[in-house]
Amino acid sequence: MKLITNNENKCVFASLAMLIVEDINMVEGWLKHYLPDATFPPPYDELPRVPDMISICAWLLGRNIALTPFPFDPQCTPHPSCPAKAVYENPQGVFNARLALGPGLIEGVVNGDRGHMVAWNGTTIYDPRGYCYSLNVSWKFDFEPAQFWLATACQ
Repeated sequence: MKLITNNENKCVFASLAMLIVEDINMVEGWLKHYLPDATFPPPYDELPRVPDMISICAWLLGRNIALTPFPFDPQCTPHPSCPAKAVYENPQGVFNARLALGPGLIEGVVNGDRGHMVAWNGTTIYDPRGYCYSLNVSWKFDFEPAQFWLATACQ
C-alpha cells in the first residue's frame, strides 16, 4: 500500500484509492454520482460531501471487493426499552483480532468530533493526513477508530 496524502478533506476518496491502489482523482470521479443530495444548515454545509458506506460497498462490489463491517464496541439489547449493553468484555482485543484478518478501511474521528477514514493494510494505518502508524499509537495522531471494514476479494 502506498500513502496518498490529501489535505482537502477527501479522506474517504484517498483511503479508497490507497485500498484499491488507484489514483485519488479517478476514485473521486467514479464516486461523484454517489454524493448525497441532502443540504445541511451552517456550519455543517461547509463539510465535504462524501458517499455513504452502502454506496461505497456497492461500488466496490462492482470491482469484486466486498466490505464487511466490524464496529469497535457493538452494543445489544433484548428490547428497545432495555438499556444497551456491550457485546464484548474486551472490545479493544476483539477489534484488534478483527484487524488482523486483513486489509480494509477504518472509520473513526479525529480531534474528538470530526469524521475521518484511513486505509489499513493489515498491520499499518495509512492516514491521508500524511502519516503511517500502528493502531496502538493512533491516539498520538488524534485518531479514534470506530469501525473496521474488512476488504475481501470476491469472485
